[in-house]
Amino acid sequence: WPLELGLGTWGVADRVRDFGKIVSKEYRAIGVRMALSVPANLATDPRWHGSQFTFGEDSTKVGTLVAAYIEGLQGETMGAESVAAVVGRFPGAGASKGGVDARLAKGKYLAYPGNNIDAHLAPFAEAIKAKVSAVMPAYGILETGSWKGLGSVLDGATMEQVGATFNKTLITDALRNHYS
Repeated sequence: WPLELGLGTWGVADRVRDFGKIVSKEYRAIGVRMALSVPANLATDPRWHGSQFTFGEDSTKVGTLVAAYIEGLQGETMGAESVAAVVGRFPGAGASKGGVDARLAKGKYLAYPGNNIDAHLAPFAEAIKAKVSAVMPAYGILETGSWKGLGSVLDGATMEQVGATFNKTLITDALRNHYS
């Protein structure tokens, strides 16, 4: 199988679902019951190393393929023939400022120029609709600025400058409350 970017270029949801089923079967055969590798990030900066591990840059297509992959991994309902899917990195690590990975100090910010955070959030919404088992937050800090997302739930002008995992607005207001 190609990497996710190759699957995204192909863009066939049924084949990505089949890929998820095969991954699920192989993981279960070696005792792995949780996949931490479901990518909902968008490849919006070609300099970003993680672009190769995304389904692409189009949020609608990425959302469709992420949902199909989750369905393949987990099946219709979670059970003995399932692998729990964990989608990452909320709200989208592909928005890394300057294309630098947020795990590095020089790449610690996630930037949403052009007010495009909703595009980065859209694949996560599809993952949640597909009943993903868990959501992994991004490493980065959402950069301040004049952007808004989810209506006004997220506001770059007032965004707390802490990593996504520790950001109450992002995790509680957006992920837990908005998407529940």
